[in-house]
Amino acid sequence: MSIQIIKLSSGETIVTEVIKETEDYMMILNPLEIRTEHTGRSRGSLVAFAWLPMFEEENKVAIQKSHLVGITIASDEIIEYYINAIDNILNPDKLYERAKDDDELLDKLTDPIINANTNSTMIH
Repeated sequence: MSIQIIKLSSGETIVTEVIKETEDYMMILNPLEIRTEHTGRSRGSLVAFAWLPMFEEENKVAIQKSHLVGITIASDEIIEYYINAIDNILNPDKLYERAKDDDELLDKLTDPIINANTNSTMIH
């Protein structure tokens, strides 16, 4: 698996798996556009968007190399982010189930707090 970050002549930055190259074209799989979103004074957060609509397990796209400005191998953190984002996009039911599990866990953790007996007085 060769996950790479590609800067396109359109200004977009995509992270994708490069599956084949020829002299003039590059075949990529499941491309995501990535942007850095700045909120307030924070350093920013990386946000991924489906670059093209994704409906299949394998969303292959051929790009002319003349549209590439730059390309680099993705870091381990970007690769992990990419894999999770693709999994969430292609398998939204899994994301829903994880969110439901998180809600159930939160309910279990907050239930003792909400139902705690706070009528007693504590003396130090």
